[in-house]
Amino acid sequence: MKWIKHKWVISTLLLISIFSAVLLYNHLTVQKDEVKYDDFSTKVDKILLFGDKQQYVVGLNKEGRGTGAEPTQNYLVSQERRMQERLANNNHQLEGDYWYLILHDLRTKDFKKQKIDLYKELYRYDYQLQPWGYDPVYYNGKDYVAVQVTHKEAPDTQNGRSRYLFWDIEAEKFQEAPQGFDAKAYIEEMGMGFMYTNLNDAMTPYHSAIISWTLSFSGFDTKEKFPKTSNLYQECSDMLDLVQEEKISMVYLRKGQNTKESVFEDFRHWFAPIGQDKIDVVATNPKTGEQTPINSYQEMEDWTRRYLEENKD
Repeated sequence: MKWIKHKWVISTLLLISIFSAVLLYNHLTVQKDEVKYDDFSTKVDKILLFGDKQQYVVGLNKEGRGTGAEPTQNYLVSQERRMQERLANNNHQLEGDYWYLILHDLRTKDFKKQKIDLYKELYRYDYQLQPWGYDPVYYNGKDYVAVQVTHKEAPDTQNGRSRYLFWDIEAEKFQEAPQGFDAKAYIEEMGMGFMYTNLNDAMTPYHSAIISWTLSFSGFDTKEKFPKTSNLYQECSDMLDLVQEEKISMVYLRKGQNTKESVFEDFRHWFAPIGQDKIDVVATNPKTGEQTPINSYQEMEDWTRRYLEENKD
């Protein structure tokens, strides 16, 4: 009888152990399944270059839609990024997170690709930092990716707590911001306008404008057809087709290959009638009707400044 009782106790303990193990396994499995991730990837499958110097670029995904990837001068920058959903206001790497910068070399025939492990390289520079975002930069003859960072102990990106570290693409390392770099001035550098000119009139049917390093197309009716009478349509019809099909709304200017003057000249040519080299730009004072020939973008800025000063009220 004692033997039977002992055997029963052993069997009971064994069953309890098995049951506990099953419960623990199920608990861990459920906990693992509850981890959710957000994907912020902007994968580029095709790159298109436009202009006589290939100075305009757009990156498309596998569906042929724009990705929002932006260029320096020589590289198109996109990302592969997965991040755990979290309640805390932080961006440091958790289990299963990854963040890669993808750099396509626009100087190579096959757009050679580099993959930068952002978390790894940033923590190698300073483990107390965490990344929030990035901007492609071309400054003083060098290609960079400017990465917005904060200290892990003060993660809020507001109230001036964030700063930029610069990934030097050729040197393959992080550094502090180049001497003299001003982020606000850099962003605003390529804001352009052609108000009160016949060039603006020629651009209007295409709903196009230059906004902070982008050639933007917006506000058109999808049933509306772009005119087929301009050099732009003849030379960049594939660009306009993508816009018309609502696959892209922005084409990006390669920094370092474009200036306000060069873009002004490009547009004088692109929006001229087919066969005409360029538009003879004229600014018209809307109050007096006085017309002024414009031969450069500097003249355009000077005329606009004078007009605004004379009509402050």
